[in-house]
Formats: sequence, C-alpha cells, structure tokens
Amino acid sequence: MVYKGEQSTLEFLKQHEPETYSTLERFYSADGLQGQFELAISIAEAVLKHVGGMWRDDEVLVFGDVKAGRETFGRLFCPSPERNSTSPGRA
Repeated sequence: MVYKGEQSTLEFLKQHEPETYSTLERFYSADGLQGQFELAISIAEAVLKHVGGMWRDDEVLVFGDVKAGRETFGRLFCPSPERNSTSPGRA
C-alpha cells in the first residue's frame, strides 16, 4: 500500500478498520497521559496483530548484526545523561 498522506490514511482506517479508527479518536481526545498510553498500546497491538503482535515479556529481542545490536541496545537501555539533558522538553 502506498502512503498517500495522513487524511487518506485516516479515511482508509475509518472505512476498513473502524475499531482502530475509533481507538485513534479516543486517543486524541483522551485526558491525561495514562489514558493516552493505554490507548497507544491498544493501537500498537491492533497494527501489529498480523505480524505476531507486540514484543511479549518472555520473548528474546534480536537486533541483527552485532554492532547495530549494541548501538540499539545502548540507546534503548543505557541512555547517556548528556543525551537526556539535551532532549526536548527537559530543563
């Protein structure tokens, strides 16, 4: 499927995936981060259901080649203090 922009994507979801579209509407109108976080998980589960779903707690995460794996692991699990202090929205 070719990406034709946000409006086309939303219209596609509305017609072909009404449950996911409804969840998106609830996400954008949710009050508070906790509600948005729960809906984001629900959306991710719906989007990834055709490829086995989200990464489960008992699964092993594999990054491919060793160098890329180490770099990705470091970014995900060992963020540097310098990077965090310069992140948008941080004082």
